[in-house]
Amino acid sequence: MPSDKTISLRDFTVFFDESYNNKIAFIDHTKHEEISYSEVFKDICRQSHNINLDVKESNQKILVFLDSGYPFVITLYSLLFSGHIPILVNIKLKGELSQLYDNYNYIITDKSHESHLKQYLKHSDHQIIYWENGNKQQSDTKYPFKMHRDITETMLYLYTSGSTGQAKMLPKTYENILIEAGYLTKLLDLTENDTILPLVPSFHIYGLLFTIILPFLVGCKIRKDIPFSPLNILEDGILKGSTLVIGNPSLYSGLSSIINQFKDEDFNHVKWLISSTMPLPEDLAIDFYSKVKIKTLELYGSTETGGIAFRKIFEDKYWTFFPYIQHNMELENQSLKINSPGLSISEFPKLQDNKWFDTGDVVAQGPSKDRFSLLGRENQIVKIAGNRVSAIEVQNVINESPYILMSAVIGVSAKNLAGEQLVAYIQIKENIDDSIINHIKSFCKKRLAEYKIPKHFIVVDEIPLGPNNKIIYHKLPKL
Repeated sequence: MPSDKTISLRDFTVFFDESYNNKIAFIDHTKHEEISYSEVFKDICRQSHNINLDVKESNQKILVFLDSGYPFVITLYSLLFSGHIPILVNIKLKGELSQLYDNYNYIITDKSHESHLKQYLKHSDHQIIYWENGNKQQSDTKYPFKMHRDITETMLYLYTSGSTGQAKMLPKTYENILIEAGYLTKLLDLTENDTILPLVPSFHIYGLLFTIILPFLVGCKIRKDIPFSPLNILEDGILKGSTLVIGNPSLYSGLSSIINQFKDEDFNHVKWLISSTMPLPEDLAIDFYSKVKIKTLELYGSTETGGIAFRKIFEDKYWTFFPYIQHNMELENQSLKINSPGLSISEFPKLQDNKWFDTGDVVAQGPSKDRFSLLGRENQIVKIAGNRVSAIEVQNVINESPYILMSAVIGVSAKNLAGEQLVAYIQIKENIDDSIINHIKSFCKKRLAEYKIPKHFIVVDEIPLGPNNKIIYHKLPKL
């Protein structure tokens, strides 16, 4: 009999439930194709068998180097079902792949990525297993799976920069994944009647949960055809029955410019636009709700920590902790420290006082102990005359000015008793006169304490942004 510390494969997928055999798992509108749960399961069984023809040893770490999509899903589950441990990586990685040499002996990929792998793994003796080899043995019989796993056992590895900016391999246990998946299912009221439109890659924790784990936990449908342009995402994606859209702030910003072309009733079936990776601009979320009644749900967390909190900005500006998160919220403008069953086991040695993991994010408590404001990273906290000031908080206030397109606020040495001071780089709207700085200072004085107002305002033609629309602070002009 399994112990209290074990789980069954049935706990995180409906593939083993025969009642789902004829239900639809994947929809492809462009090809007028539907793939049932029984067909998906057969492909997983077949691929599991083929993997074990090549991998003779048990419990092997195997690198998955595939695009997100159907082959990725089949490969991930076939590795789990055949008793191996997947390592999920961003296929855009190049030189970073060399850091993983000693962590695996096998790679699963397809022919389209062969040249990329050979270029960066030219000195590697790792065996490559090709996805196209799925026809080694055609069999509809169920593969004999090891049904029970210890909840503390490593389920998979994610190779990510996480919250530190330095790439590393992070283990996630079955408990890590299932505790968050179970809560998200309830939070989103996710059922087998839902259809998920995945617009984020599956090799990150956010994409993994929403495009691979959650759908097969509840038995809902996944869109297999993924549109790319904002208009196609709306017309061919969201409007064609998708009830949950999994995206990011950059993607939703693109949708906001054309949302006015549609009516409220066009989106009656949409339950949530779900966003992560960075905070969603408040005006954007409110626009979606006020114009077409679409609800947005933001998730806060990292690969290391798992999910920490959520926010429904259209009804509440504060973040709300997941109920199983322990946290320290005694001090204002302090780095958030947590303990959670979603915390990766590799992070346990970093717990302070044998309990707290420092997220590096600075928060301020909201109206209740389970709600808070997210002010930014700890390295964006500036100490001015003994007062801790969030550069992000000041930046957000400046962005509310009707004269500003975008701003970036940083702290620099004041070379006086104040210690540090704030500098604001501002990108202004067109046709504004030279008195703009005075207008912005007056705007700030009405909303910020005197010591929080930047000492210098520098007008720039453009705020430098990265591919994910995050500000690249080190590319700002020197003061």
